[in-house]
Amino acid sequence: MEKVRPWCGQPSDRGRLKNRNSVCVCAKLELVDKFCYLGDMLSVDGDADAAVEARIRIGWNKFRQLVPLLTNKDLSFIMRGRLYSSCV
Repeated sequence: MEKVRPWCGQPSDRGRLKNRNSVCVCAKLELVDKFCYLGDMLSVDGDADAAVEARIRIGWNKFRQLVPLLTNKDLSFIMRGRLYSSCV
């Protein structure tokens, strides 16, 4: 399977507005199985498995950041409960 395919963006002739200063951009694009786009993992076959795994991983990382607050004895039990409820 070819890893890199050439791509050349051509100005559209069908558009209503034609820009006389259009530039053709030629580049090589890498073919990948999955990639992150706007924080969501997209895969070639359309599965949501990678997106679900990424969201779970991000959620656990954010929860781990709050562990010092949740285990802080200086905060009241009610305040820690509210913080926990806002996370879950």
